Amino acid sequence: METLGIGFIGLHNHYHAYPMGDYLQRGLPGTRLVAVSDERQHYAEEFAQRYGAEAAYRDYRAVLDRRDVDVVVVTSYTSAHAEHCIASARAGKHILLDKPIATTLEDAARIIEAARKHGVKLMMAYLLRFIPAYQRAKVLIEEGIIGRPTSAFYSIRIPVGFIRDAPGAAEQGWYIDPMKGGGGGFIDHGVHFAASSPLLKGRSEQLKVPGMPPSGMDHSPVLIAAPLVGQKGKSNCITRRAHRWRLPHG
Repeated sequence: METLGIGFIGLHNHYHAYPMGDYLQRGLPGTRLVAVSDERQHYAEEFAQRYGAEAAYRDYRAVLDRRDVDVVVVTSYTSAHAEHCIASARAGKHILLDKPIATTLEDAARIIEAARKHGVKLMMAYLLRFIPAYQRAKVLIEEGIIGRPTSAFYSIRIPVGFIRDAPGAAEQGWYIDPMKGGGGGFIDHGVHFAASSPLLKGRSEQLKVPGMPPSGMDHSPVLIAAPLVGQKGKSNCITRRAHRWRLPHG
């Protein structure tokens, strides 16, 4: 079996980067962790030491320059995804990209185009579709056991104190920075449910959904990301409730 060299670019979404590093360290057949990069050098070095990477860099381009890196895992803050993914595609590296894909539609399109142009594989790290409960639900729907779904309600509740900029940090950092994180809690977690709903309902075509942020922000102690997906005839809509990773004021 060919062994694929894995490199990490950015450790900002540490809630995903560190578990992935742990999986690799425990032994994922056909893979080995080669290198990691983060502009915060101490995080890159700590990650490399903890999970057995051969090298740690401040500049992500040093990872892309390595001939023994075949695949990159991009877990940088969201607005950096386009730069990192386009550079990775140009370097001929396959890409596993953490969600959400980008903070703008333009950046998302640039990422996809770069992967196509340079002939590399690009995959979003949407884990819900691999969870046994979701796979079983898909089978039940396809077999008609529970009928045709017309709506679905998803919610995720996370205490605001859980969200931190980095391991051991006290502040929320880039997660509440509109330039780096984009849409906050809804975009960061709501994309999981927006991606899994069409899968469960057997839809694969792209949907364009207009939306408008609410006039008031919900600063409750518990954050909720709750897309509501409904189907009637050919219509499909997604509404939202819950907004950003931010502590209440006052």
